[in-house]
Amino acid sequence: MKNRHVGSIGKALLCILLLVIVMVFGFTACKKKNRSNNTDDSKSESSSSGKNTEKAEGEDGSDNENKDEKTEADKPDEKIPDNKENNENNDSNDNNGNNDTVTYDNLVNEGSSYFYSGDYTQAISTFEKAVNLDPSRSMAYIQMYYVYLNIGDIDSAEAVVNRGLSKVTDNTGILTLNILSEGIKKEREKRNGTSEDITLTVWCTSDYTMYRSSFTNAITDMQTRFPNIHVKTESFEIEAYKEKLKAAVQSDDLPDIFSTWTGSFLKEFVSKDRIYCLDDALKDYIGKDIDKGKFSSATFGGKIYGVPMNMNVAVLFANMDILEKVGYSYIPQTYEELVDCCDRLLEAGITPFGCTGNGVETWCVSEYFESMAEKIIGADSLRKMFIGEETYDNSGLALAVDLLCGMIGHGYFDPNAVNLGNEEVKDNFIKGQYAFYLNGSWNCADFCYRAGFKIQVAEFPVINSSEASLGQFVGGPYECLSVAQSSRYASAAAEYAVELAKAVSHYGYLEGVGLPAWNVDYDDSAVNYIARQAAELCKNAEFSCFADCTMTADETVIYYKYLSLVFYGGINGGEFIKGLTSDIR
Repeated sequence: MKNRHVGSIGKALLCILLLVIVMVFGFTACKKKNRSNNTDDSKSESSSSGKNTEKAEGEDGSDNENKDEKTEADKPDEKIPDNKENNENNDSNDNNGNNDTVTYDNLVNEGSSYFYSGDYTQAISTFEKAVNLDPSRSMAYIQMYYVYLNIGDIDSAEAVVNRGLSKVTDNTGILTLNILSEGIKKEREKRNGTSEDITLTVWCTSDYTMYRSSFTNAITDMQTRFPNIHVKTESFEIEAYKEKLKAAVQSDDLPDIFSTWTGSFLKEFVSKDRIYCLDDALKDYIGKDIDKGKFSSATFGGKIYGVPMNMNVAVLFANMDILEKVGYSYIPQTYEELVDCCDRLLEAGITPFGCTGNGVETWCVSEYFESMAEKIIGADSLRKMFIGEETYDNSGLALAVDLLCGMIGHGYFDPNAVNLGNEEVKDNFIKGQYAFYLNGSWNCADFCYRAGFKIQVAEFPVINSSEASLGQFVGGPYECLSVAQSSRYASAAAEYAVELAKAVSHYGYLEGVGLPAWNVDYDDSAVNYIARQAAELCKNAEFSCFADCTMTADETVIYYKYLSLVFYGGINGGEFIKGLTSDIR
């Protein structure tokens, strides 16, 4: 959870804290006054400390004993072990030759000064010295509680209160610590939705995807940060999981938290009023820890229903050794430059692109087409088409088809790749047979460690600047965590889901399996250089999610059918949008 001050608790306890401080300082003032009015230093110190001291040689000590008994009766309900403070004072006098002693009250005052100056480490250290000097008094524990609370460490604040309750003997201190203990429970309830131990059920596909390790590490991390929340995780094979989710939505029997896909897939669940709104849980994160644009595909009716765990986008990978041979020291930044570069490559006997056309992995073709379409009609329009808010009857979409057909017709794509699978095409790029490879950013780590040449990544260049711009990507945060509306602990589950998603993003990026959906506020120098390039490109970007992660399953089948016809030269742009408009929308 985010570190926040506990203002409601602090205000409620302010009066009690001030009362205790007044009592302590008032008592200290009385001691100083007694010392100043007594010319016999040893007797004065014995009287002010309220302790029985060893009799000096030749004295019977009877008067001192009577004075001690009276002082103990007049003191507040604070009991200091016999002889302890006096011995400390005697040691100090022996060493320094004066009465400037290291006392409990002095240490508490010194620690408070450090606290108010912002030196929290020194404040805690000084309060600990006071506790070691006299563990039976309460003020040092109370002050340490507020230091820990001020830095957001509620676990340490709770620990110091519990330690105080086991040692403190004065009634006022015990009362105050008990109130602080109740305040901690209320703060945990505020942060986690409940102060009781609870169990949340989480469904995911982590055991069957590249994110298994990052998800597991994130869950382990959360156990430390949310000790009162226990998680029961269930994992499923992807296709079976999709059907299980749909059945659970239908019967209103969803788990507390579950991983899902954005776009139309999630929208269907939201329309059935099965998903808990995450606006409140995210209000302190958006704009600080994550860009609002990352929620576009999980926002319906102006409300957010999914929090992204990771991110991947379609990027243009380029073999810079090959490009430099044809006069390009950079990846073409305009469509005109891209065409020029491809023509030069063909003249040099180099194939610009490779893409599978085996009819099974049509998603590879879609990444070329969708990247081009987005840079013609814009990310927002393409996203709205895929989630059903706009028709496919769009001339810009037809232009994207015609341009792709033109690139294929000009020989920009390897004709032999039609019979290859995506992994074989990818291997050809790694072997240096193609200058470009347009595919998902999940390939970054593989290329970094397997390719023997310099690679750079870029977004597909803008084709129509009146509608599209740089900083727009196909893909984005298309896998998210959502919370069931029916969850008994919906509020706590929402807070937990936000932090879990953030943790998965963190570990996934460091492990090289995805780009960070959340802002990077940690050292990422160990991440491969290609992934860091891609992550930098995606800062403050706009996204239109991959079609097959946004459309319904039936719509995806139709879409891929027409896209395969495009790749084989069976239809043109006009026929493509006519078919989609007729068969889908």
